Amino acid sequence: MPAITWEMIKKTIHEKNHEYKKVEDNLDKGIGLYGSGQFGQLMLDYMKDNNYKIDCYLDSNRRRYGQKIQDIEIKSLNNFSGGTILITVMRAIDKIEIRNSIKDDYPVMAFDEWFAIKNIDKYEYIRNVVLADDESKHVLDTIVYEMLTNSDSYYSEINSPEQYFCLKEFVEGYNDCFVDVGAYTGEGVESFIWKKLGSFSKIYAFEPLSKNYNAMVKRVNRLIEEWGIEAGKIELVKAGISDIESNMEVFIEEDRIRSTTFLNNSVYSEKTEQIPIYTLDKYFADKTVTFIKADIEGFEMKMQKGAEEIIKRDKPKLAICVYHRVNDIFDFVKYLGRIVPEYKFRLRHHSYNSSETVLYCNT
Repeated sequence: MPAITWEMIKKTIHEKNHEYKKVEDNLDKGIGLYGSGQFGQLMLDYMKDNNYKIDCYLDSNRRRYGQKIQDIEIKSLNNFSGGTILITVMRAIDKIEIRNSIKDDYPVMAFDEWFAIKNIDKYEYIRNVVLADDESKHVLDTIVYEMLTNSDSYYSEINSPEQYFCLKEFVEGYNDCFVDVGAYTGEGVESFIWKKLGSFSKIYAFEPLSKNYNAMVKRVNRLIEEWGIEAGKIELVKAGISDIESNMEVFIEEDRIRSTTFLNNSVYSEKTEQIPIYTLDKYFADKTVTFIKADIEGFEMKMQKGAEEIIKRDKPKLAICVYHRVNDIFDFVKYLGRIVPEYKFRLRHHSYNSSETVLYCNT
């Protein structure tokens, strides 16, 4: 397949302009978000933050009808009476499929598609002014094109191995203090140890959910034995990270290990767990940090705001996921560029679908 270019993106937007305008003209009449899962809930946050009126969630699962998420009711397609439908199910349903399921001629567009067209000038600025290398520009071009076409066809062209450790500046040296935020079951910790050949200053790994944390403890104990790592060099912390210290109740699924989200997703689980929430500024007030990795399901911006002082003080390498919230890449480069103007920004993608895009920052 030919590599995606910015010219292809502009051409695609031109072809979709009529459809996009029809959506825009109907947004003020009400919006139905098709898909009430994690991505749909993150999109609801974006729409509320930007003062859009959401009438309801739409779903094909009858068992969810009448339930509410953040006071937004879940309805069937045929009960929608608003102005436009934005699809928030990631790559799972086609616009034509929805149009064939409704009686009225509401405009329908994938959320990603609508967002990419609406913000194309911001993407172009990031591409041409902010990103530090051609590979980053190629990654961004491909992601934007996939958003516009609701496709996964080109992600294989930009998929990079060794997530969080694919750039040489992020693996050089043997004195890193590595902070893994959203450590899950410890795979990032293990990859870091292998990359550093067991030589590092310190590892701190934060994971809030008991099931994930307990699995991480088992993995780290194995790594300590296999690598002969001295006691105290790896510190595992059962906590979440945000911008304010608190305690939070999160919904959990006991039958499987899963990634952590602080979203209000009681529709899918009624079981909860109380977790402490820390800020990195307070935790590392008297400790130097050289490398922070963060994958915390949409709370990455809050993590940064709660780490502003140590980021300004230590200027650590950052590997932060930017695929959870659609506006993350805009917000992150603006925020981090303000507090550490020396940061260089690079973008890499680490999967064969729309997940696992990482922003790499270093001085």
